[in-house]
Amino acid sequence: IMTAYWVITLLVTVFVTAVFYRVNKMNGSIPSRRKKPDPNLEGLILAFEAMQKLSEKGTTLDEIPGGTGEFGYALSNPIPVNTMLGSNSYLDRLRTADNHTIRYERIGSFVSPVSDSPVDGYQIWLNETESVVLYLSCYHKKNSNKVPQNFQW
Repeated sequence: IMTAYWVITLLVTVFVTAVFYRVNKMNGSIPSRRKKPDPNLEGLILAFEAMQKLSEKGTTLDEIPGGTGEFGYALSNPIPVNTMLGSNSYLDRLRTADNHTIRYERIGSFVSPVSDSPVDGYQIWLNETESVVLYLSCYHKKNSNKVPQNFQW
């Protein structure tokens, strides 16, 4: 009998607490436990959200529809990626055909016939003396999984 009393007391306590919490939550009197974003990051968060908005019309394909020329090498066939962070992520993954890491540097923004938005050019160093230029368009819904000729993941 004593055990049943404690079980019933526990159930009633849990029920009353749940009802109290729900009523106060609906009234807005329960404080949020979510941390507020770091004020130093607010600008970055806003910039990222703006880039995401610009990417809404972008492709989900590995190549931009209507692109012409060699994938990645031609300004008319840039590599689709999601935001500037996506450009870095894509390039950080890229390896030479003989599986060496690359170095890269952004060289500027260019106008492309397949994009209403600017396309970024990157100087890609394959080794100490050889380099190529690849073009990336960062206004798409995802990073491409396709690699340009002479590269691999």
